[in-house]
Amino acid sequence: MTDSYPIDFYDYEISIKSAVKNRALAVALDVVRKKYANKQAMVEKGLLSEKAGEKMANEQLVDMAKVYVDHIITGWKGVKYKGKTLAFNKENAVKFFSDEDNYLILGEVIAQSTTQANFIKEQEEAESKNSVKS
Repeated sequence: MTDSYPIDFYDYEISIKSAVKNRALAVALDVVRKKYANKQAMVEKGLLSEKAGEKMANEQLVDMAKVYVDHIITGWKGVKYKGKTLAFNKENAVKFFSDEDNYLILGEVIAQSTTQANFIKEQEEAESKNSVKS
């Protein structure tokens, strides 16, 4: 299986690692889920105000973006944020993926990172190229 897989979005490319069998990712996601479980229950029961619920949801989105930036997203090319090209680094990636306008992109990254076939195909292509060069 290859280490990184490029995903094309609009005019840019995001490189990701596989989430399959990624123990560190699973642990980090569990920490975030547990952190917000009680607050989510309070929102569902109407014990927190709508404003407090929205704040909690935004904080959770930032925390989830951090987890995926730390464990899955390895780079990008051509990403623009608010009209400017954005260099890839952890801070910029968290800012980009925690923006509500880009939440669907993060969702696609998550979906693609759990599709093991993406990474097997990349590995087979790399091995094929290497055998031709030999």
